[in-house]
Formats: sequence, C-alpha cells, structure tokens
Amino acid sequence: MRHPREAARTGSWIAIVILFALLPLRGLPATADLAAAQLMLAGDYVNGSNGTDLDIYQLDDTRWIPIDALAELTGIQLEEKQGGLVLQTPLGVVSLPWEALGQRQGQWYITEQELWERVKIQARFDQGQYAMLFAVPWQPGAPPA
Repeated sequence: MRHPREAARTGSWIAIVILFALLPLRGLPATADLAAAQLMLAGDYVNGSNGTDLDIYQLDDTRWIPIDALAELTGIQLEEKQGGLVLQTPLGVVSLPWEALGQRQGQWYITEQELWERVKIQARFDQGQYAMLFAVPWQPGAPPA
C-alpha cells in the first residue's frame, strides 16, 4: 500500500504534466494548420504577365499562397527571423509574424487578406482563367529598398 504523501505527490506530477500539455509552447510559431486544406494547382499573373503554376491551398473560404513562390515572382527577398518572416520589397521592409502565416510540409503560406493588409499586394482568384491574379505596387525585378 502506498503512503498518502506518495499518492499526493504522484497526483501533483500528473496535474503539472497535464497543465503543461495544455499550454502553447513558447518560441514555436503559432501558425495556421493547413493539413486539412485542399490543393489547387493554379496559374498566376503578376501585373498582367503570365508566370508559372502555383500550389495554392484552400481551407474553407480562404486561399493560402506559397510565400517563397510569390517572392520569386515579385522580386521580394525573404529572411526567416525569430518572430516571423521579413520581406524586403522595392518599397521597404515588411515583417510577417508567425501568426499571420500558415505552414504545410515545411512551406510557408499567406492568405490573400494578409497579403493585402501587410504587403499591399492585391491577390484574387479568377475562376475563368483558373489563376491567381496579383497586382503588385512595384515592377517585379526592381531592387529591394
């Protein structure tokens, strides 16, 4: 038979383990979970010019655009920092916190809304062309600020 103090100590450890399991881990990005998102292979147009195909994910009514592919299309330079991604654009530097991003299989994604609000790139899906249309406020290929 266990001593009452030993049983209380064991119960305390179990409560502590459960408490820490329920708390979010600090230092890790809190990103959207795109595991259930549906893949859409779509073309893209940047300021009217046809580009390549993009792997876009759709979760509910939200489309998630791959940031590295978008950076290549628009001339943005990306840098991963502790607090999120830093984008160097021809118009200046933009910080994207992890909370504004989604991740799937090691790839970072951003929504159309976050792209507009934070980077001022307008993105919309055109069903007729089955393509993402991007309106970028600079000429892709211009040097970063």
